[in-house]
Amino acid sequence: ALGACGEAVLDGFATKNGGDGTSFVVPNVVDTASYREAVSKHKDHAGVGMVFPATFSYPPNEAAAHFLLDEITPRLPDIPLVLPGAGPPPGLVAAAEGRATLTGAVPDMRPFLADAAVMVVPLFEGGGTRLKVLEGFAAGLPVVATAKAVEGLAVEDDHHLLLAETPEEFASAVRRAGEPEVAARLRHAAHTLVELHYSVSAVSSILAAALA
Repeated sequence: ALGACGEAVLDGFATKNGGDGTSFVVPNVVDTASYREAVSKHKDHAGVGMVFPATFSYPPNEAAAHFLLDEITPRLPDIPLVLPGAGPPPGLVAAAEGRATLTGAVPDMRPFLADAAVMVVPLFEGGGTRLKVLEGFAAGLPVVATAKAVEGLAVEDDHHLLLAETPEEFASAVRRAGEPEVAARLRHAAHTLVELHYSVSAVSSILAAALA
């Protein structure tokens, strides 16, 4: 039996190995129980500002942070931006001065997610696990992201999150995601999705069925 964390990875394995053997998709997951306090906070208040949690020494994350600083904060001067995470290069530190809160390494991202109103994930390159988006869903945050940022996740635009590509689209989507009715709708659908398909209990069921 062969397990993979996404259909694209599974297709690659199948091509390489000639399609022999049993294969199944095991999605990347988050421990949704550990985000319950953040979800509870969002029921009480909407939070403030945008948050993009990342390891900023990774070039695609650094590029995404510069996109937010250069293109989005000027369009949304009344919405604070927080960039929590390790490894910000000197150029990013300089660019963020007076325009965003850049924290450096933090012991726990969950307080930053609990305090934000919207998670923003403007990735345009790179690969790997889309855990940021799943963490936003688990924390009860409405998410605004590019298509690249949700590659491989079973999400629908304007249902689980808002998708945007250009600076104008992205800024407009952040405004929409901050509207109480829109935020509540996105939070509910996204949290349901992550519990059913991207939680520890969900992957346990998939593994049990596949190995039975």
